[in-house]
Amino acid sequence: MQNKQPASLKTLFLTELWERYGFYTAQGLMILFMANKLGFADSKSYGIVGGFMALAYLTPLMGGAVADKISGYRMAILFGGILLSAGYALLALGDQHLFYVALATIAVGNGFFKPNVSSLVGKLYEKNDPRREAGFTIFYMGINLGVLLATLSAGFIQQKLGWNASFFAASIGLVFGTVTLLADRRLAAIQPTLNDIKLKQIVAVVISSALAIGLASVLLFHFQWLEITLPIGAAVVFVLLLLMAWRYPAAERYRLILLILLILASIFFWSIYWQLFLSVNLFIDRIVDRNVGGTTIPPIMFMSLLAIYVIILGAPVARLWRHLDQKNRNISTPTKFGLSFIFLAAAFSLLALSVAYPNVKQLVSPLWIVIAYLLVTLGELLISPIGLSAVTTLAPEKLVGFMMGVWFFATGIGGEISGLLAQIASIPPGTVAASIRSHHYQHAFIVYSIIAVIFGVIVLSFSKRMNRLM
Repeated sequence: MQNKQPASLKTLFLTELWERYGFYTAQGLMILFMANKLGFADSKSYGIVGGFMALAYLTPLMGGAVADKISGYRMAILFGGILLSAGYALLALGDQHLFYVALATIAVGNGFFKPNVSSLVGKLYEKNDPRREAGFTIFYMGINLGVLLATLSAGFIQQKLGWNASFFAASIGLVFGTVTLLADRRLAAIQPTLNDIKLKQIVAVVISSALAIGLASVLLFHFQWLEITLPIGAAVVFVLLLLMAWRYPAAERYRLILLILLILASIFFWSIYWQLFLSVNLFIDRIVDRNVGGTTIPPIMFMSLLAIYVIILGAPVARLWRHLDQKNRNISTPTKFGLSFIFLAAAFSLLALSVAYPNVKQLVSPLWIVIAYLLVTLGELLISPIGLSAVTTLAPEKLVGFMMGVWFFATGIGGEISGLLAQIASIPPGTVAASIRSHHYQHAFIVYSIIAVIFGVIVLSFSKRMNRLM
C-alpha cells in the first residue's frame, strides 16, 4: 500500500480550512458580541450560544441524509458553503433584528457542509487503507489552520474595524472555500453532479432549508425551548439508533453499536470542551491579564493556542498512530476516548487553580491559559479526528453520511448541555468585584473537571468490553 496521501486530500484540507475560518470567527466573537455589544446578561448569552451550537450540529443529520439520498457529498458541501457565506453576511449587516436569522442560516449551512466534507475525505480511501487515520489527522490539521487564521485575526479586525468587518471577513472565507472545492474536478467523479439530480429534488431541498432556517430562528429567539426539547430528542434518536442496529448482520451490528456508544461518550466531552467558547471566553475577557508588552490581546486570540498546538502536534501524533499500527501496539479507539476526558479534567483543574494565584492587579496570568489549552488539545486529538475516522470505519457503507451527521448531532447536544453547564459560571448582573467573579469561575471549573473525570473513568473501565464489539 502506498504511503502517499490522495491528491484530493489537499483540496478538502483547504476547503475545510476556509470553512473553519468563517465559523470560528463568528463563534469566537459571538459570546463577546452579545455580552459587550448587545448588552445581554450572561445567562441569556450562554443560552443563545448553547442553542446555536446545538442547532449547528443538529442540522448535519439533515445534511448527511440529503447527501446520502439525493445530492452526494460534493453538492451538499457547495450548498452549505453558500448558506454559510450568506449567514455571515447577515451578521455583518449589524441589524439586531436579523441576528437570529443570521445564526439560523449559519446553523443550516453548517448542516450541509460539516458532515459531508468529512465523509468525502473517507471516500478517498479503501475500507482498510492504513493511511486513513493519518489522513484524517492531516485533515484535522487543516481544520485547525483555519481556526488559527480566524483566532489570530478576528479580534484585531474587530478592535480596528468593528464587529461588522470581522463577520464580513468570515463571509469572504466561505467564498474561498467553495471556489476551492469547485476547482477540483477529481472530486466530481466520486459523487453525482447536478446533471444526475432531478429538479424537483433540488427545489425540495431549497424549500426545506428555508423552512429549517425559519424554525431555527424562532428556536434561537426562544432558546429556553431548546433546553427542554433537545435532551429528550437526543434520547429518542439514540434509542432508535440502537434498534436500527439490530437489523444488520452480527458483525456490522456490533461495530455499529460500538460507534453509537462512542458517539454517546463524545457528547459529554463536548459539553465540557465548548466551555472554551462560553464561560472560559468570558473568564479570559474579565479575569485574565491580557496586557502583553503594552498590547491588549483580544480574548478570541487565546483560542489560537488550540490551533497552534494541533498544527504542531498533529503530524507527530499521526506518525505515532501509524508507527504503533505497524507494530500492532496501537491503543484502541475506546481507550483514546477515555484518555481524552482525563486530559480535559486536568485542564479545567488547572484553570480552577489559577484563580487562587492572581497577580498584583488581581488578574490571572495568561500562562495558566497557555498550559491549560495544551492539555485540552491533547484531549481533543484523542477524540475528534479519531471519532471522524471511526465513523467511516465502523458505520455500514450506506449509513456513513447519516452516522457522520449523528456524530455532529452529538457534538451539538454537547453544545446545548454546555450552555446549561455554563450557567454555573454566570456572573450576576452588577457584580464588579474581581474576587466574587473569580469565585464563580473557580467553582464552575471544579465542577467541569469532576464531570470529565467521572466520564473518563467510566469509558476506560468499559474499554475492553467495547473493544470486543470491534
